[in-house]
Amino acid sequence: MVETVSESPKKPGIVIFVSILNFFSAALWFLEAAFFVVLLIFGNAISVTQAITDKLRQGLASQNLSLGLNAVFSFFLIVGVLLGVYHLLLGIGLQKGKGAAWYVQIVTAIVGLILIPYGTIVSIVILVLFFQSGVRNYFKV
Repeated sequence: MVETVSESPKKPGIVIFVSILNFFSAALWFLEAAFFVVLLIFGNAISVTQAITDKLRQGLASQNLSLGLNAVFSFFLIVGVLLGVYHLLLGIGLQKGKGAAWYVQIVTAIVGLILIPYGTIVSIVILVLFFQSGVRNYFKV
């Protein structure tokens, strides 16, 4: 009696590298979100909001800029959290070899082509390497 064991393809090094890049990006986005949480919570207490408002009032004749600054800080907080979760889930999906993660990473790399010059170089390398047969076999795409 012979048992056939189907081996899962070995995880390519580029997949590990790109998932680490996604985890690093997630950490940076969460750090950015934490920065804006601190600004929202302590901005008024330590006069950061007041200092920015005073600078803006010199050039603008707006009435209540501190409320607007809180809205801007909240917007960047939400963007940071959403992008952090996006990159975290993408990194996990790449590590698990999910086919959807391969497609999402390809789209992310294509969007990254507009980030001249660093994003362009990294995105081109990712696109070239992600279309190699070993990587495609790993994701079964």
